[in-house]
Amino acid sequence: MVQNICDEKKMNTTGYYDYVPTVSMVRSVILGGMLSVPFREIGYELAALTGVRLIDLDHWLEHLLGQSLWDYRKSLKDPNIRLLERQVLQKALRSSPKSLILAGEGTLSDQGSLNVIRASSALVFLKLSPMTAFQNMLGMIEEKGPGYFPYVETPLCRFDQIQPLVESLNKAELVSDLLFDMEGTSNRSALKKLYNLFSNNLTSLNMINKKIMVGVSGGADSLAVLFF
Repeated sequence: MVQNICDEKKMNTTGYYDYVPTVSMVRSVILGGMLSVPFREIGYELAALTGVRLIDLDHWLEHLLGQSLWDYRKSLKDPNIRLLERQVLQKALRSSPKSLILAGEGTLSDQGSLNVIRASSALVFLKLSPMTAFQNMLGMIEEKGPGYFPYVETPLCRFDQIQPLVESLNKAELVSDLLFDMEGTSNRSALKKLYNLFSNNLTSLNMINKKIMVGVSGGADSLAVLFF
């Protein structure tokens, strides 16, 4: 099934979720984070404010599958979703112009996809303590339903149910280029800080490899590189 879904001709066709940019970057930036962080809401607004091209990997996946990730994973005994996620990620990174790419927990928890990201893009990770994430998830599932977290076992009752996924996401946090602490931070405040960082560097071609931390103890509210 994955082979047919990932037909090269189909994947190289401009799709419904493609975003027309007004500015361009010299390297793609991946935006994601710990479970429950509002990376998607922030990403869409950030792209609209800065004019960079936006790609939502989960929406690309669902468009190719013809159904939600939740329904796809529940419909198969052993869904081979990792290969598909990696192929969609690679397509996004090969595409032009370079983009702000939204990556969910499925992509960021896969070591193969993480290796692809580190090889050719910059990773922005929205940090949140695992216990805060767990509490947020309980409220979000109650409000929006379990399909909001397609990679999480349901019904969600205990922290240990998300522990393996949290540990995988911690690996993404460790190799991120920009680590942004979301603990006690509103969406608006996070968006404002990220917008300032992005807009101040859109014309910069500085590609020094340096880790930047925002709102993290010992970090700095400055951006030496996100490869713009």
